[in-house]
Amino acid sequence: MDYNTHPSIYWTLDPSRSEIRLLKLEPGVRDADLHCSLVHKFLEGKPPYEALSYTWGDAKKRRDNFVDGYIFSITTNLEIALRYLRRSDEARTLWVDALCINQEDLQERAQQVRKMRYILVITACARLDRNLRSLVQELVVVVVHWLDKDKLLLSCGSRWLPFSKVYVAWATLGSLMPGILSSTACLSFAEPSSRVKPAALDMLQTVQCCIRTASGQKPSIGYLLRMTNFLNATDPRDRVYALLALARDEDRVLVPDYSISNAQMLRVLVRHLILTDNNLMVLSGNRLPSQKSTGDYSSWTLDPRRFIKSPRIDWEPETTPFAVSKSKPLIVSFSKDLRFLTIRGRIVGKIDSVIGPFDFDKFPGLPSELTSPTEFTKHLEELERYGSSLAPSKREMFWRTLVLDSGKYGQVSQISPAPAVIGEWFDAIVNRSDEQPAVVGEIMKLFYAQAAFTGRCFYTTTSGGNGLGPYRTMPGDLVTILYGGQFCYILRECGNYYTFVGDAYLHGVMHESSCYGSVKALGP
Repeated sequence: MDYNTHPSIYWTLDPSRSEIRLLKLEPGVRDADLHCSLVHKFLEGKPPYEALSYTWGDAKKRRDNFVDGYIFSITTNLEIALRYLRRSDEARTLWVDALCINQEDLQERAQQVRKMRYILVITACARLDRNLRSLVQELVVVVVHWLDKDKLLLSCGSRWLPFSKVYVAWATLGSLMPGILSSTACLSFAEPSSRVKPAALDMLQTVQCCIRTASGQKPSIGYLLRMTNFLNATDPRDRVYALLALARDEDRVLVPDYSISNAQMLRVLVRHLILTDNNLMVLSGNRLPSQKSTGDYSSWTLDPRRFIKSPRIDWEPETTPFAVSKSKPLIVSFSKDLRFLTIRGRIVGKIDSVIGPFDFDKFPGLPSELTSPTEFTKHLEELERYGSSLAPSKREMFWRTLVLDSGKYGQVSQISPAPAVIGEWFDAIVNRSDEQPAVVGEIMKLFYAQAAFTGRCFYTTTSGGNGLGPYRTMPGDLVTILYGGQFCYILRECGNYYTFVGDAYLHGVMHESSCYGSVKALGP
């Protein structure tokens, strides 16, 4: 990045004494030039400061301000935040990553990121999810104020609130969210994000990770990455390194290293999580294809930028009821350069036909509510035509596949196997001539509010199986069981190795397998 660094601005920090820089923001009126200075402090002295959480924004859009008398450019987002935070009558002491860390000193960046848990409570996006803006319209910048190790204040504009009270409110909303997302009212909205857990709830949940619990347990770095996949980072490596401060102790062996590429860092991360957890949870997730098909990229890496969120908790590795391979021992190995991952498993099917993907971003509503068809509704109609063509004996497997053979009603727990009433709804849809259009429309909402294929594909196998696969499922792909995995996984043959497509559901095999198989290698 093009920083206007100057030897008089950045003096070397003493890593042995947990030394950091703090930004002293001088007072001034709103439109005056920004003036600030950098001071060195030791964390053990518990210096008072406020940690600014904000979005860096476009690194090319920059504005000048004055640091220790020298002109220094910062991103426009940061410049706006500092103007908002500047007081008119007294200086304000802040910790701001872009200014308090010499971004061009890779060694210092690595050292400071390792101290994040002590410097910050959390570095998170200050922009809350747009679905909740009506609740928090005054939230422009979030400032975390560290009083002591057990007290935390959040600032929403000029108001300070104890984090404990904020979290109770958000936790209550979070407990209601599964019922809201599975409601027919939510399905009626054309906004694609109306059936995804709001990002703001994930943000608050991430903040909670740094608060001590009775058990003292902290989440894995893999869980934190999935939870914060909506956050952006100018340097993608910071997605992982900044979150290490909140992760469990087992993940502290991952040392920030800015000398390796993002792709190599992600491979190191996957190896660490597989070997530490002794399972394949890190491989779970619906993934978009990578922008890069060659070079340093590996298809099986845990890249948050490729994740597609699902409204169904069945797809979440921490909450899924599925255990495709529980008793089979995990046997894995990695090539020396970490480009190839080899896992023992077996092939259980070859994909014959695919309907989808049911692209979240193109979901405008149900076909009955539209004046003209869209790609999403065309896929829905194709799905319904396929279902109506099936014999009654096979139709049950089909609709159970679409809802992962489980149902959710309001705030109650999942019911599995799926209640027969869901099948009755589907029968009413495929036999819609027997009902009034308005009635069928309401039944369609009831059924599709339970559906689990959003952002995924429906597929059939050559042996007659039904399943739901990741976004880029294609005919000819292989449905596999990899020992140590919770889900089935879709692989694609590519010469003498396989590329990894994502996790999948195959009806009838999602709870333990009793067959042994051969070693399968996953390549770039």
